[in-house]
Amino acid sequence: MMAESTDLPEKPVKPLDSDCCGNGCVPCVFDIYDEEMRIWEQECLRLQHKDNEHGNVSDSEDSGNEEPALSKDKYRRVEVISVTMETKDSARYRMRLPRGKSLGLSTGQHIIIRGYLDSTPVTRQYTPISSVEVKGYFDLLIKIYPKGQMSQVVKTWKEGEYVDIRGPFGTFSYKRNQCQTLYLLAAGTGIAPMSQVIQAVVGDEDEETRVRLIYACRTYSDILMKDELDAWSSFWNFSVIYALSQESDEPSRCYRYGDQVHAGRVSDTLLDSELGNRKENFLVLICGTKTFEADMIDHLKTLGLSEDKFFRF
Repeated sequence: MMAESTDLPEKPVKPLDSDCCGNGCVPCVFDIYDEEMRIWEQECLRLQHKDNEHGNVSDSEDSGNEEPALSKDKYRRVEVISVTMETKDSARYRMRLPRGKSLGLSTGQHIIIRGYLDSTPVTRQYTPISSVEVKGYFDLLIKIYPKGQMSQVVKTWKEGEYVDIRGPFGTFSYKRNQCQTLYLLAAGTGIAPMSQVIQAVVGDEDEETRVRLIYACRTYSDILMKDELDAWSSFWNFSVIYALSQESDEPSRCYRYGDQVHAGRVSDTLLDSELGNRKENFLVLICGTKTFEADMIDHLKTLGLSEDKFFRF
């Protein structure tokens, strides 16, 4: 057992049993905890042996371009270069990468962010919303929750600060034209991995797959990435319907002309109208809150879809 010292980084906090959704996430919160413990032990050893005088697991800000932008086994540091509010409780964070480098993600993969709350390490998984091919930076879209631990860390991020990241993670795999239609079921910030999929499809001239996004939000003003969704809607193979669960009874005057809006939650009826009796080769992707994902899976099973027909991020 490694002796703890006040000069060593705080030991990661073990998740509660209730933190695990039980849906077989890869990685699970307990997998992340095990990895964080291993990294913590490595950090402590380095500090004890003075291999890193500044106590950083990640390479320094001016590290050479020989190392990849990401590592699964240790954290790299990236600089926050801009913060832009998206909605009243969500913001975009642009992070700098070494010139000419990308994160090296495959479509739909995510990274782990580490921050510190009162010296206690806090980690969360985020999928960048920028194209996997972009170089020199990447963008995160993060919602701030009043009582969220990571939210208390994220809301303090300012231009010029540094953030620890590692990855990539995620088992989703997509090949060009592997199906005729992709149905994307997203809620809130669940749009993040969907945005990568959409960009991969509409940005490929040889791609013939159609993409149908069913996006659940509370109100029209809560829709994230609206500018991008409007732009992607100009492509022949992308369309979106917004399911607004808490919109006012009177039609909003701010709706963009041509927007397709469903009043209410994503229900069996809505999914049946979108997916029922489909004969083409299709795949359904799901991302949102735990409740939303569980509801969507129940709805899809009610429609008779087998598990090989849907993937939950």
